[in-house]
Amino acid sequence: MRNIYSPIEVDEEFMLRDDEKHELFYAKINKLPEEMQDILFDENTDNILRKIAEQFQLNQNQTIEMVRLVRDIIIKDAQKENVIADLTDRLQIGENIARDIANKLTANLLSPAAAPSISESGPPKEEFNKVNPNNVLDLRK
Repeated sequence: MRNIYSPIEVDEEFMLRDDEKHELFYAKINKLPEEMQDILFDENTDNILRKIAEQFQLNQNQTIEMVRLVRDIIIKDAQKENVIADLTDRLQIGENIARDIANKLTANLLSPAAAPSISESGPPKEEFNKVNPNNVLDLRK
């Protein structure tokens, strides 16, 4: 039986029946930075998605659609900016609940996936704050 909380396994049965879609899916994953791949394959992701589904009392179909959306955002088949509208449409829920779910997803999963990899964007912001903690520019130099 498939794991509906796993972005990788949610459509596994379908993917296994269609070799072309299966190969395309994994080709997209292989192009992702390692930290994004980690989000997709990490067991903790399954647990986070399960907790969100339980917290918002999503039924099985709504949970599957939420997990698919997370997967699609990570592999860039959907836009993070549209997550509230996509949740509203896919889960057939109100905009306020969709916003609450989107906030949970963003805080727990999508922020690392949506951000460029650290190696591409330079040091993390925390390092900048350590160098200049008061954000003051010394013009005497």
